Amino acid sequence: MITSAGGLLYRRRNNVLEVLLVHPGGPLWSGKDAGAWSIPKGLIDKDERPRDAGDP
Repeated sequence: MITSAGGLLYRRRNNVLEVLLVHPGGPLWSGKDAGAWSIPKGLIDKDERPRDAGDP
């Protein structure tokens, strides 16, 4: 089974909440913007806990 983890990056600017979204890359996603946005995430190693994913 492949498992991924992500984090929602956000900030408040001028009393407005802003979130960071990413778009999948590569030729498969070229020109497909509608509904193709997501939060940044990546794969979790087999021996890694989800909350530790991405720590150096």
